[in-house]
Amino acid sequence: MDSFEQVVATILDRAGYWVRTSVKVTLTAEEKREIGKPSSPRWELDIVAYSGSRNELLVVECKSYLDSYGVRTTSFEGPKAEQETRYKLFSDARLRRVVLTALEKQLVKQGFCPADMKVTLCLAAGKIYGDPSPLRTFFKNNDWRLFEPGWLTAELRKLADESYENSVASVVAKLLLRDGGVPRRNGVPAEDAPAKLQSRANGYSVQPGFSNTNDQTVVRATGLPGTDYGQSVYLLRCKHCDEEYGANGSDAWQRKCPECQGGKPGLPVGAR
Repeated sequence: MDSFEQVVATILDRAGYWVRTSVKVTLTAEEKREIGKPSSPRWELDIVAYSGSRNELLVVECKSYLDSYGVRTTSFEGPKAEQETRYKLFSDARLRRVVLTALEKQLVKQGFCPADMKVTLCLAAGKIYGDPSPLRTFFKNNDWRLFEPGWLTAELRKLADESYENSVASVVAKLLLRDGGVPRRNGVPAEDAPAKLQSRANGYSVQPGFSNTNDQTVVRATGLPGTDYGQSVYLLRCKHCDEEYGANGSDAWQRKCPECQGGKPGLPVGAR
Protein backbone atom coordinates (compact mmCIF):
# COMPACT_ATOMS: atom_id res chain seq x y z
CA MET A 1 0.00 0.00 0.00
CA ASP A 2 1.48 3.35 -1.00
CA SER A 3 1.19 6.55 1.04
CA PHE A 4 -1.71 8.05 -0.90
CA GLU A 5 -3.71 4.82 -0.62
CA GLN A 6 -3.06 4.86 3.13
CA VAL A 7 -4.49 8.38 3.41
CA VAL A 8 -7.63 7.46 1.45
CA ALA A 9 -8.06 4.22 3.42
CA THR A 10 -7.82 6.10 6.73
CA ILE A 11 -10.45 8.63 5.62
CA LEU A 12 -12.87 5.87 4.57
CA ASP A 13 -12.25 3.96 7.79
CA ARG A 14 -13.08 7.05 9.87
CA ALA A 15 -16.23 7.50 7.74
CA GLY A 16 -17.53 4.13 8.92
CA TYR A 17 -16.34 1.78 6.19
CA TRP A 18 -14.64 -1.57 6.75
CA VAL A 19 -11.52 -1.19 4.66
CA ARG A 20 -9.11 -3.56 2.95
CA THR A 21 -6.16 -2.49 0.85
CA SER A 22 -4.20 -4.21 -1.94
CA VAL A 23 -7.04 -6.71 -2.42
CA LYS A 24 -6.20 -9.53 -4.84
CA VAL A 25 -9.12 -10.91 -6.86
CA THR A 26 -8.88 -14.57 -7.84
CA LEU A 27 -10.05 -15.23 -11.41
CA THR A 28 -10.88 -18.63 -12.87
CA ALA A 29 -9.18 -19.86 -16.04
CA GLU A 30 -12.40 -19.13 -17.92
CA GLU A 31 -12.59 -15.58 -16.55
CA LYS A 32 -8.96 -14.95 -17.53
CA ARG A 33 -9.69 -16.09 -21.06
CA GLU A 34 -12.76 -13.86 -21.18
CA ILE A 35 -10.67 -10.75 -20.46
CA GLY A 36 -7.98 -11.87 -22.91
CA LYS A 37 -5.36 -12.58 -20.24
CA PRO A 38 -5.13 -16.37 -19.88
CA SER A 39 -1.85 -16.21 -17.92
CA SER A 40 -2.75 -13.17 -15.83
CA PRO A 41 -1.96 -13.22 -12.09
CA ARG A 42 -4.65 -12.24 -9.60
CA TRP A 43 -6.05 -8.78 -10.28
CA GLU A 44 -5.14 -6.32 -7.52
CA LEU A 45 -7.38 -3.47 -6.34
CA ASP A 46 -6.07 -0.51 -4.35
CA ILE A 47 -8.90 -0.22 -1.80
CA VAL A 48 -12.12 -2.09 -1.10
CA ALA A 49 -14.44 -0.50 1.47
CA TYR A 50 -17.81 -1.76 2.74
CA SER A 51 -20.45 0.16 4.71
CA GLY A 52 -23.06 -1.97 6.46
CA SER A 53 -25.44 0.95 7.08
CA ARG A 54 -25.45 1.80 3.37
CA ASN A 55 -24.96 -1.82 2.20
CA GLU A 56 -22.45 -0.34 -0.22
CA LEU A 57 -19.12 -1.65 -1.46
CA LEU A 58 -16.66 0.91 -2.84
CA VAL A 59 -13.88 -0.24 -5.14
CA VAL A 60 -11.39 2.61 -5.12
CA GLU A 61 -8.53 3.14 -7.54
CA CYS A 62 -6.05 5.72 -6.20
CA LYS A 63 -4.02 8.14 -8.32
CA SER A 64 -2.19 10.86 -6.41
CA TYR A 65 -0.33 12.56 -9.30
CA LEU A 66 0.54 15.38 -6.89
CA ASP A 67 3.71 16.34 -8.73
CA SER A 68 2.41 15.80 -12.26
CA TYR A 69 -0.30 17.32 -14.45
CA GLY A 70 -2.97 15.30 -12.62
CA VAL A 71 -5.82 13.07 -13.74
CA ARG A 72 -7.08 14.12 -17.19
CA THR A 73 -10.64 13.85 -18.47
CA THR A 74 -9.27 12.77 -21.86
CA SER A 75 -7.98 9.58 -20.22
CA PHE A 76 -11.61 8.50 -19.76
CA GLU A 77 -13.40 9.87 -22.80
CA GLY A 78 -12.11 10.93 -26.18
CA PRO A 79 -10.30 9.36 -29.13
CA LYS A 80 -7.47 7.89 -27.04
CA ALA A 81 -9.45 6.75 -24.00
CA GLU A 82 -9.60 3.10 -25.11
CA GLN A 83 -5.81 3.04 -25.38
CA GLU A 84 -5.37 4.26 -21.81
CA THR A 85 -3.54 1.69 -19.67
CA ARG A 86 -3.69 3.41 -16.28
CA TYR A 87 -7.47 3.21 -15.81
CA LYS A 88 -8.34 -0.21 -17.25
CA LEU A 89 -11.26 -0.88 -14.91
CA PHE A 90 -12.86 2.34 -16.14
CA SER A 91 -12.08 1.98 -19.85
CA ASP A 92 -12.65 -1.76 -20.37
CA ALA A 93 -16.28 -2.72 -19.71
CA ARG A 94 -15.67 -6.47 -20.01
CA LEU A 95 -12.71 -6.39 -17.62
CA ARG A 96 -14.72 -4.30 -15.16
CA ARG A 97 -17.67 -6.70 -15.21
CA VAL A 98 -15.52 -9.81 -14.78
CA VAL A 99 -13.29 -8.41 -12.01
CA LEU A 100 -16.07 -6.77 -9.98
CA THR A 101 -18.31 -9.84 -10.25
CA ALA A 102 -15.46 -12.09 -9.10
CA LEU A 103 -14.66 -9.67 -6.27
CA GLU A 104 -18.26 -9.67 -5.07
CA LYS A 105 -18.40 -13.48 -5.03
CA GLN A 106 -15.06 -13.65 -3.23
CA LEU A 107 -16.03 -11.19 -0.50
CA VAL A 108 -19.44 -12.79 0.05
CA LYS A 109 -17.81 -16.21 0.39
CA GLN A 110 -15.36 -14.75 2.94
CA GLY A 111 -18.25 -13.26 4.94
CA PHE A 112 -17.01 -9.71 4.38
CA CYS A 113 -20.38 -8.46 3.07
CA PRO A 114 -23.83 -9.72 1.94
CA ALA A 115 -24.74 -10.73 -1.60
CA ASP A 116 -27.26 -7.94 -2.25
CA MET A 117 -24.86 -5.00 -1.81
CA LYS A 118 -24.38 -2.19 -4.29
CA VAL A 119 -20.89 -2.14 -5.85
CA THR A 120 -19.56 1.27 -6.92
CA LEU A 121 -16.33 1.92 -8.80
CA CYS A 122 -14.47 4.99 -7.52
CA LEU A 123 -11.41 7.06 -8.31
CA ALA A 124 -9.52 8.98 -5.63
CA ALA A 125 -7.56 11.75 -7.38
CA GLY A 126 -4.96 13.79 -5.55
CA LYS A 127 -4.84 16.23 -8.45
CA ILE A 128 -7.08 16.87 -11.46
CA TYR A 129 -5.83 18.60 -14.59
CA GLY A 130 -7.80 21.73 -15.48
CA ASP A 131 -11.53 22.13 -14.89
CA PRO A 132 -12.85 19.06 -12.99
CA SER A 133 -16.45 19.58 -14.19
CA PRO A 134 -16.23 17.34 -17.33
CA LEU A 135 -14.66 14.54 -15.29
CA ARG A 136 -17.38 14.89 -12.64
CA THR A 137 -20.07 14.68 -15.28
CA PHE A 138 -18.49 11.62 -16.90
CA PHE A 139 -18.30 9.78 -13.58
CA LYS A 140 -21.85 10.76 -12.64
CA ASN A 141 -23.19 9.53 -15.98
CA ASN A 142 -21.52 6.16 -15.42
CA ASP A 143 -22.76 5.90 -11.82
CA TRP A 144 -19.18 5.97 -10.54
CA ARG A 145 -17.83 8.11 -7.73
CA LEU A 146 -15.02 10.66 -7.97
CA PHE A 147 -13.15 11.58 -4.79
CA GLU A 148 -11.64 14.95 -5.67
CA PRO A 149 -8.79 16.91 -4.02
CA GLY A 150 -11.41 19.03 -2.23
CA TRP A 151 -12.86 15.90 -0.64
CA LEU A 152 -9.42 14.83 0.56
CA THR A 153 -8.71 18.23 2.07
CA ALA A 154 -12.09 18.44 3.83
CA GLU A 155 -11.77 14.93 5.28
CA LEU A 156 -8.20 15.54 6.45
CA ARG A 157 -9.44 18.63 8.28
CA LYS A 158 -11.92 16.42 10.11
CA LEU A 159 -9.11 14.05 11.08
CA ALA A 160 -7.16 16.99 12.49
CA ASP A 161 -10.05 17.81 14.85
CA GLU A 162 -10.51 14.27 16.20
CA SER A 163 -8.91 12.74 19.29
CA TYR A 164 -5.61 10.89 18.96
CA GLU A 165 -5.45 8.26 16.24
CA ASN A 166 -2.19 6.47 15.52
CA SER A 167 -2.17 6.68 11.73
CA VAL A 168 0.13 8.62 9.43
CA ALA A 169 -2.78 10.53 7.85
CA SER A 170 -4.20 11.60 11.23
CA VAL A 171 -0.84 12.64 12.66
CA VAL A 172 0.15 14.67 9.59
CA ALA A 173 -3.29 16.31 9.46
CA LYS A 174 -2.99 17.36 13.10
CA LEU A 175 0.52 18.74 12.57
CA LEU A 176 -0.48 20.82 9.54
CA LEU A 177 -4.08 21.78 10.21
CA ARG A 178 -4.58 22.18 13.95
CA ASP A 179 -4.81 25.74 15.28
CA GLY A 180 -6.69 26.52 12.08
CA GLY A 181 -3.67 25.56 10.02
CA VAL A 182 -1.87 28.79 11.05
CA PRO A 183 1.73 28.76 9.74
CA ARG A 184 4.28 28.87 12.55
CA ARG A 185 7.97 29.62 12.93
CA ASN A 186 9.70 28.04 15.94
CA GLY A 187 6.30 27.28 17.49
CA VAL A 188 5.07 30.90 17.22
CA PRO A 189 2.45 32.06 14.67
CA ALA A 190 4.24 33.68 11.76
CA GLU A 191 3.79 37.41 11.21
CA ASP A 192 2.21 36.75 7.82
CA ALA A 193 -0.04 33.96 9.16
CA PRO A 194 -3.37 35.73 8.46
CA ALA A 195 -2.52 36.22 4.80
CA LYS A 196 -1.32 32.63 4.41
CA LEU A 197 -4.35 31.28 6.23
CA GLN A 198 -6.66 33.27 3.96
CA SER A 199 -4.79 31.92 0.94
CA ARG A 200 -5.36 28.36 2.15
CA ALA A 201 -9.03 29.04 2.71
CA ASN A 202 -9.49 30.22 -0.86
CA GLY A 203 -9.79 26.69 -2.25
CA TYR A 204 -11.52 26.18 -5.59
CA SER A 205 -14.53 24.48 -3.91
CA VAL A 206 -15.54 27.71 -2.11
CA GLN A 207 -15.01 30.10 -4.99
CA PRO A 208 -18.19 31.84 -6.25
CA GLY A 209 -19.51 29.91 -9.23
CA PHE A 210 -18.15 26.53 -8.12
CA SER A 211 -20.74 23.75 -8.55
CA ASN A 212 -20.39 20.36 -6.89
CA THR A 213 -21.54 16.99 -8.26
CA ASN A 214 -25.03 17.55 -6.77
CA ASP A 215 -25.45 20.82 -8.72
CA GLN A 216 -25.09 23.03 -5.67
CA THR A 217 -23.38 26.33 -6.56
CA VAL A 218 -21.38 28.64 -4.30
CA VAL A 219 -22.89 32.15 -4.46
CA ARG A 220 -20.72 34.07 -2.01
CA ALA A 221 -18.99 34.04 1.35
CA THR A 222 -21.12 35.37 4.19
CA GLY A 223 -18.32 36.15 6.63
CA LEU A 224 -20.23 34.34 9.38
CA PRO A 225 -18.54 31.67 11.52
CA GLY A 226 -19.43 28.09 10.61
CA THR A 227 -20.16 25.09 12.80
CA ASP A 228 -17.03 23.12 11.82
CA TYR A 229 -13.63 23.93 13.33
CA GLY A 230 -12.06 26.96 11.64
CA GLN A 231 -14.81 27.19 9.01
CA SER A 232 -17.03 30.04 7.81
CA VAL A 233 -20.46 29.96 6.17
CA TYR A 234 -20.97 30.20 2.40
CA LEU A 235 -24.23 30.87 0.60
CA LEU A 236 -25.13 28.04 -1.81
CA ARG A 237 -27.87 27.85 -4.43
CA CYS A 238 -29.47 24.71 -5.84
CA LYS A 239 -29.54 24.56 -9.65
CA HIS A 240 -32.69 22.42 -9.58
CA CYS A 241 -35.03 24.44 -7.34
CA ASP A 242 -33.12 27.73 -6.69
CA GLU A 243 -33.16 27.12 -2.94
CA GLU A 244 -30.49 29.20 -1.18
CA TYR A 245 -28.93 28.14 2.13
CA GLY A 246 -25.77 28.36 4.18
CA ALA A 247 -23.08 25.68 4.48
CA ASN A 248 -19.64 25.29 5.99
CA GLY A 249 -16.88 25.88 3.46
CA SER A 250 -15.58 22.35 4.15
CA ASP A 251 -18.95 20.92 3.04
CA ALA A 252 -19.45 22.88 -0.20
CA TRP A 253 -17.91 20.15 -2.37
CA GLN A 254 -20.46 17.52 -1.27
CA ARG A 255 -23.57 19.45 -0.15
CA LYS A 256 -27.06 18.34 -1.18
CA CYS A 257 -30.04 20.69 -1.38
CA PRO A 258 -32.10 20.61 1.85
CA GLU A 259 -35.24 21.40 -0.16
CA CYS A 260 -35.25 18.91 -3.06
CA GLN A 261 -32.40 16.42 -2.43
CA GLY A 262 -32.89 15.53 1.22
CA GLY A 263 -29.76 17.35 2.38
CA LYS A 264 -29.31 18.45 5.97
CA PRO A 265 -30.78 21.86 6.94
CA GLY A 266 -28.81 24.89 5.85
CA LEU A 267 -26.95 27.22 8.19
CA PRO A 268 -28.11 30.80 8.84
CA VAL A 269 -26.67 33.28 6.31
CA GLY A 270 -27.87 36.60 7.78
CA ALA A 271 -29.31 39.36 5.61
CA ARG A 272 -29.19 38.63 1.87
